Amino acid sequence: STDMVGALQTVVKEFTGRESDNSHKSVIYVGDGVSRAKLLGTDAYGKLVKELVEQRVTVSSYGVGPQVNVPLLASLANHTGGVVLAPENKSAQQIGTALASSVRATVAWPTKTEYPAEWKETFPGVMPPLRADRDTILIGSLEGRDAGTLTVSVDVAGKSQELQWQLRPE
Repeated sequence: STDMVGALQTVVKEFTGRESDNSHKSVIYVGDGVSRAKLLGTDAYGKLVKELVEQRVTVSSYGVGPQVNVPLLASLANHTGGVVLAPENKSAQQIGTALASSVRATVAWPTKTEYPAEWKETFPGVMPPLRADRDTILIGSLEGRDAGTLTVSVDVAGKSQELQWQLRPE
């Protein structure tokens, strides 16, 4: 049984107050993500994720076990700029290589997001960290037929950049 609350609180505590040298701060969790010892409630989860993002800590996972809490592991990865891996007939060497690559991958941390005026709502409400090695998906609704332009200011290894996409509905 995993105490996800305790594990994530320890991660936050370890990285809090450390001066950023623009190096990657990453955590790799190997396990099932099932927290029977201490249930992870919505409020506690939101607070921990917010603290991880403020510290720019990515959480990547390798889900193993008879009952893997994939939604929790995927949510942690999506909100913190990490990745989730599952066995999927891969060797231990392939999994280890993929996890090592995930730690070295560049993460763009949004600092400001300008959504198009045509967007009525977006989920998640806060733009998640962006990675070049996986998709980032926003779900929402439009007013009209034009999706507009999405502009995101990001921090990449201590340097500010502006990203912009001209969107169109499909």
